[in-house]
Amino acid sequence: MKTPPSRSTFSIRASLIVSLENLAAAGLAKVLPAAFALSALAMPASAATNLVNNGSFENNSGPGIVYGNTSGYYIGTTVPDWYFVKPSTNTPFAGVDNYAHARTNTSQAAQFWGAAPGYQNGNGFSASPDGGYFWFVDGDVSYRVGLKQDITGLTVGEKYDLSFNYAYTQEIFRSENNNQIWEVYFGDDYYNTGWTSVPGTGFVGWNTSTHTYTATSSTQTLQFWASGSNSLPPFALLDGVRLTAQNEPPAPPAPTPGPLPLLGLGASFAWSGRLRKRINQGGKA
Repeated sequence: MKTPPSRSTFSIRASLIVSLENLAAAGLAKVLPAAFALSALAMPASAATNLVNNGSFENNSGPGIVYGNTSGYYIGTTVPDWYFVKPSTNTPFAGVDNYAHARTNTSQAAQFWGAAPGYQNGNGFSASPDGGYFWFVDGDVSYRVGLKQDITGLTVGEKYDLSFNYAYTQEIFRSENNNQIWEVYFGDDYYNTGWTSVPGTGFVGWNTSTHTYTATSSTQTLQFWASGSNSLPPFALLDGVRLTAQNEPPAPPAPTPGPLPLLGLGASFAWSGRLRKRINQGGKA
């Protein structure tokens, strides 16, 4: 005849069960939030992939001139991912700036009506809706700089949506009315924003333009050219360039945690329940 377990033995077993249950509960508390987080990651992204690199011009070496007179107060800068085409004659004039710098800039050649100190005439000059830096270029065709980027990985026959923000202004010291336009090429496909009338010392923008292209090659060059009334000089601003595929395949779902960890925790609770019952019955099966 077996000797029944002592009360102290029951007490030790009960303490052990409580400890195991607490550990299991703690593990469950850690696993479940992670499972929910991974489930959220598995959801497809809502924003299509932008095929344009540095389309917001935030990657640069500071506000300044990409092309222009290299002496005096012209300050050089670089804008990665883009390359530029300058006219064979005259001194081209283009670069990057941001709203805050434009409003306080007294030493750099890129100075606009409504932004430059002493020329803040309330014409509505404002920051780009894309924020941060923007590209600016003299729209006089004798001085303008073409902005280009090669887009790779295209699918022939696929449609691609282009969007960008743009505005027009004028350099200080000039006060004539002018007309301006952005011309955009994607491969051999051409599009423009239409001519905009800009009053002397005025500012027009920011506007958003969209256009759909159909790819004819796996690699095509996206390029922007500003045009405006000669010798004023007119300035065209550009920001937030995006090119996205209309039929971008959804991203594959991220792996989610399997049922085994949760089943293991459930089994632990079930085992502890059976053991607790046996203890309450004096060790009987």
